[in-house]
Amino acid sequence: MYKISYNKHLFSLMLFVFQTIVWAQTPSNLDYTKIYAHCLDGNVKAALPLLDMPFSDLNKKDQQFKRNFEKRFKSAIDSSEYLKKKESKIHELQLIFRDYWRQYLLNPDSKHERSLGMNAIEYLKKHFPEVRDKKITRDSLGFFLSEYIKSKGYFTTASVNKTGGIYDLLIWQSQKDTTYSFRLKKEKIKTQVVFMNDFVTLGWEEYATFGKYYPGGWATEDTIYCVEGAYDITSEDFKISYLAHEGRHFLDNKMFPGLDNADLEYRSKLSELSLAKTTLYKLIDDFISNGNGQSENPHPLASYHVIKNLSEVLFDNDFEKDLSEWKKINRKKINRKAYKLLKQNTRLFKNYGIKEPSIRTQ
Repeated sequence: MYKISYNKHLFSLMLFVFQTIVWAQTPSNLDYTKIYAHCLDGNVKAALPLLDMPFSDLNKKDQQFKRNFEKRFKSAIDSSEYLKKKESKIHELQLIFRDYWRQYLLNPDSKHERSLGMNAIEYLKKHFPEVRDKKITRDSLGFFLSEYIKSKGYFTTASVNKTGGIYDLLIWQSQKDTTYSFRLKKEKIKTQVVFMNDFVTLGWEEYATFGKYYPGGWATEDTIYCVEGAYDITSEDFKISYLAHEGRHFLDNKMFPGLDNADLEYRSKLSELSLAKTTLYKLIDDFISNGNGQSENPHPLASYHVIKNLSEVLFDNDFEKDLSEWKKINRKKINRKAYKLLKQNTRLFKNYGIKEPSIRTQ
């Protein structure tokens, strides 16, 4: 059992993990920050114009990225190597989800969900005898998909559901359980942590960003799940961006059942900033880069409101984008202000209930 203590509150339905790729030190002409921000917001179509420049103007890294991106998203079909590298016993189901992700990312529309549902039901009727005589509804489809995947010897979520407004598919081949103890101020919490490995698919975020971002973990009512390869478990990144973030979700799921995903993310991101030391300014930079106040996706929406609300109390402006200005503020002061915002948010929900004031209405 691992024991980690903090003096302040800890707890994402999903975490984005940034994978560093080292390239030659040739200046880049592509705005990767904006490209990935659009992709994570489920809007690949908005990212395509950012790659609309001659190959001759790009360095080798940018040329390869442009080539891969356009193979996947600019042509009539996905001609990338995505599924060739992910062979499995459920290849046809992966193909159904890949096509749905691609269609939705290029043109968000509920008709793609209907198409996914019909194709998935047809697939289950063909490959999963246990459901051939059952009526599969929109509400039960995710459960039956999960049961089918498990019957093939894989691990997956309890039900196939949405991440950031898009139906997701997370499948892995091995896992191991352990127990962590968290001390959250005066509260001591013990929870099961499942470390997942050997992924067949890490979902639509991995697909949209070519593996640059993907879920690093999530929390259920009684368990926290972690993509083990995403973290050094001795690092602050693991202790803050995973344990503290998911720990906040774990508490909030019990304290405020039914709380909107955007509010869950807002509170978890504030928890990160209230505890971070060496990773503080990197977290702030990530929230600035990925924040979007108009997004339907809870992650960019929450990132936007975290920076907006902290900017108001630290800089007296609406949204401070300049990281150098943040670095002029003492780390402990940012920790305190983030924690104060978290406590204010807690009081509001306790006094007025979980429907208001949601950050979606701000």
